[in-house]
Amino acid sequence: WLVTNPNACVGCRTCEIVCSLSHEGVCQPSLSRITTTFDPTGTLAKFAAMADVCRQCNMADCYLACAYDALILDKETGARIIDPTKCTGCGECFAACPWDKIVKNDETGLFSKCDLCGGDPQCVKYCPADAISFVDMR
Repeated sequence: WLVTNPNACVGCRTCEIVCSLSHEGVCQPSLSRITTTFDPTGTLAKFAAMADVCRQCNMADCYLACAYDALILDKETGARIIDPTKCTGCGECFAACPWDKIVKNDETGLFSKCDLCGGDPQCVKYCPADAISFVDMR
């Protein structure tokens, strides 16, 4: 799992840039599998930011919604990932995720989600505030 610390997050969005660059080859936060949420408490009492990540749900709604077996379990990391060779772009996973952590690439028409970077999450590695941690839950 990826665990975020909103007390440490400075809102720099480096995690988003690194994620999109490592997965898509471009620095485009809209393609990032991690997002930065500003003022997550809705109070506006002070500047607050939090990196928001896929929860890698045990009985994931996205996994259950896919009729094409495109969502698979990576046995090495425990991540639920979307196999781009099986994804048809139907969007059922996107609609099913209660956390809005499925990302659509408008150019390819395919969906993706956090794959924990194969066990070496780049967002964790490059977060300048150490606001993201990788915890092995297996």
